[in-house]
Amino acid sequence: MATAGSIPYRHIVIEGGIGAGKSTLARAIAERLEVAPVLEPFADNPFLEQFYSDPERYAFPVELSFLAQRYKQLKGAITARNLFRDALVADYVFAKSDLFAKITLPKAEYALFRNLFDVMAEGMPSPELIVYLRPGPERQHAQIAARGRSYEQDIDTAYLARIEKAYEKQFKAARGSRVLWVDTSRVDFVANGDDLSTMVDIISQPWKVGVHQVDPMPIKPRRPSGLQPSLSRCGPGCPPHGCRTRASRPSWPPHFPPRRSRWHPRDPWCGPWVPSHLR
Repeated sequence: MATAGSIPYRHIVIEGGIGAGKSTLARAIAERLEVAPVLEPFADNPFLEQFYSDPERYAFPVELSFLAQRYKQLKGAITARNLFRDALVADYVFAKSDLFAKITLPKAEYALFRNLFDVMAEGMPSPELIVYLRPGPERQHAQIAARGRSYEQDIDTAYLARIEKAYEKQFKAARGSRVLWVDTSRVDFVANGDDLSTMVDIISQPWKVGVHQVDPMPIKPRRPSGLQPSLSRCGPGCPPHGCRTRASRPSWPPHFPPRRSRWHPRDPWCGPWVPSHLR
């Protein structure tokens, strides 16, 4: 299990769509770093429930309220981090305010909101690591239903898709951070301790600055017909991408291993990466 000394980052943000499991994972990472997590105080927003019942009327006050709450909370956490503690783990990034405002506000109101956001965003530090959770719409709806907030039960898939697309646009460039897009559709880090250990293991890796696609539960692809099996397993003398030379390796599938990630350093035919706690 990862400990405070094995996680090399001191400013970590867990992000994702509604019901993605951000707060749960943030608590687990903060516990290992021995700090209190910074969790979004959504219950303190007096306009949130009204927003879901009448979005056009309450979009502007709900976004302004969230902006003020996030600014106050993050500024306090950053100050406390500098004086009393070393690490900061949050379940949101400050840019989330601008991201949601683009979706919910008309142009005139967004222009005013953006002016306020730009003033508040000055001096906000960039996280060292951003972990974006992607459970998929089916699991996302299941997790929304499980946490039982009545005003969220009628959220439709189209709205969740718009949020996901907005996050993709926001994080398509690293901008000085390490951004992990983690497929959590087959991971249950709430009920399964091994899955949680796998997620912690992912976060503990020495990622380079950039955007990385990460699958915590990689599936070994089926060997195409006519392809001869490898004569040896990966070993000290193997080339960087497995047991074959580059000329003899098949180009199928083109997405494996991920070009922008260090998560699958071996050839797919030689077995997937195994989390350290399972080795």
